[in-house]
Amino acid sequence: MNHNKKGCACPLQSTITLKTPISILLIADVLFLIPGIWEIWLYLDNLIDLVIIVVTVLITSFAHELIHKFVYICNNISAKILWWPTPACKCLAPCSIRVFRVSLLSPLFLTLFWGMCCIFMAILDNPNILFHLFLFNTLFALFSSVSDLYWFFKLIPFNNSYIIINHGWSAEITRL
Repeated sequence: MNHNKKGCACPLQSTITLKTPISILLIADVLFLIPGIWEIWLYLDNLIDLVIIVVTVLITSFAHELIHKFVYICNNISAKILWWPTPACKCLAPCSIRVFRVSLLSPLFLTLFWGMCCIFMAILDNPNILFHLFLFNTLFALFSSVSDLYWFFKLIPFNNSYIIINHGWSAEITRL
């Protein structure tokens, strides 16, 4: 480890590739996605409810990536959304660690939105399809944010002398 003037322990390598470990995604499945699917499975009455839930999950997934892209665009960094094998927002230019961290945390507002909708429906004491829809989307948004949070905490040792390049499903961190 190389210790700079600010006491930050930064790796000696000039380029590091960062990928989300499968174990983190499995933990996210167990904590958020599987309970959400189970909750919906128990409640579903008809096919129309299932279609509504699938459409809103697709919208939530798209909105999550759009929020990432919005942060990059606000910082004059071009980005595009990739859909295969999983949704991801890819930077088309290098970006600073600071911008990348903000981008990682910004979709939590989507989770907060769905959670507030769910709480509002619970306060109304009306457990209809909307409550279950909001609950499932809250769990799905949390599932989508797990790898973002993992990356956010993994980047703590890096300071502004590093930049992110080739960010998509994996990221390369390099020293300026």
